[in-house]
Amino acid sequence: MLTYADTSFTLALYHPDTFSARANAYMAREAEPLVLTAMQEAEFRNASRLRVAQMRSTSEEVARALANFD
Repeated sequence: MLTYADTSFTLALYHPDTFSARANAYMAREAEPLVLTAMQEAEFRNASRLRVAQMRSTSEEVARALANFD
């Protein structure tokens, strides 16, 4: 079975927030990788960069998260 994650789930994997523990626990249990579409990847990148404008992350933290995502 293919599992698709929404952007908030993917963000929780790469940017610490209140849902990160649950997202990481799910990924630890799941044997299959997540499937990402091109749109989901674009949404993730956009939402990650938005975190700087919202002062939720520094530009260095976002750059590191995007590098890990790649």
